[in-house]
Amino acid sequence: MVFPGFLNPEDLVILAAALDDYCRTFRIPSDSEERLHAARHALILFENGCRDPVELSQKLKAKRK
Repeated sequence: MVFPGFLNPEDLVILAAALDDYCRTFRIPSDSEERLHAARHALILFENGCRDPVELSQKLKAKRK
């Protein structure tokens, strides 16, 4: 059972892939503040229904442009 506000392993795979794609595209280091902000934004998008990995990556990238 998954409780509201908790992520399951499949959710984490989607979020990590989108974040990694975003950071790779813009050459953002893994220990940077920008990566942390992008991760928070990805979580907000995900919690608001953006669960498709491709769409999530696109929305993250659009935020930066």
